[in-house]
Amino acid sequence: MVLFAVQFLSVVLLADCASPAVAERDVLLNEAERLGIALSEDELRTQSSVSEEVLSALGEDGAVLRENLRKDLLAEKMRHRMRCAIAERIPQISSEDIAREQAAVAKHNAGLAEANRSICRLATNAWKSIRAGNDFATVGNKLTEMNTGASYEVLCEDAAPVCTNLADGEMSAPLLEDSVLSFYSVSSPTAGVRRISRIALQLQKPREVLSNEQTEMSLVERMIDAAYEKWLKSKASAPSRTTAERSNR
Repeated sequence: MVLFAVQFLSVVLLADCASPAVAERDVLLNEAERLGIALSEDELRTQSSVSEEVLSALGEDGAVLRENLRKDLLAEKMRHRMRCAIAERIPQISSEDIAREQAAVAKHNAGLAEANRSICRLATNAWKSIRAGNDFATVGNKLTEMNTGASYEVLCEDAAPVCTNLADGEMSAPLLEDSVLSFYSVSSPTAGVRRISRIALQLQKPREVLSNEQTEMSLVERMIDAAYEKWLKSKASAPSRTTAERSNR
C-alpha cells in the first residue's frame, strides 16, 4: 500500500511539473545560463513545494522531479529579475495617462450597460412570449441562435431554490444570479420525477473603477507585461546559444 501511494504521488507530482509555458521556461533558462545565474541548494530546498524526503522516496522519479522543480524555480527567479529590470525602465505615469484610462473604463462600462439593457429586454420579451403560450424549449433554442451569451438547459442540475415553490407546469420570473439572468420551467412529473429546465442569458460584467493610485499601478503592470512579452518573443525567435554553437561546429 505504501509503495502504491508513493508511485501514485510520483505520477501526480511529475504531471504537475509539466509547465504550460514550456517555451517561456526555455527562454528564461537560456537567459539564466547566458548571464551565469543559478539556483542555490538553499533556494531549491526552501522554495520547493516537495520535501527532500518525498523526493528520496520516489527514487528515479524523484530525481526527475527534482530537476524539473529546479528548472521551474530558476525560470521563476529569472522571470522576476527580468520584470524588475523592465520596471526600472518604465516611464513615469502622468495624471493625463490616469485620466485617459479612467475615461476609457467609464466609456467601456457605459457600453456594457447599454448591451446589458438590451439583453434584459430580450429576456423579458422571451419570458412574456412563453407566458403567452409559446413553448419553453422552442423559445430557449431560438434565444441561443440569437444571442451567443444565451443557453438552454433541458435538464437543469443546479436549479434555484425558487423552483421548490413552483407548481407543475409553472415558470419562474426572470432571476438575476451572479450576472446571469435566468428563468426556470417545471414540467409535469414523469414517473414521479419533475424536470426543471432553464433559459439563461449572460450579462457582461463592468470593469472595476479604480482609484488614481490603483489606475497608475494597473498601467505600470500593463506596460511591464507588454515589454516582457516583447522580450520573450525576441528571445524565442533568436537561436539559443546551444543551437548557435552547434551550427558553428
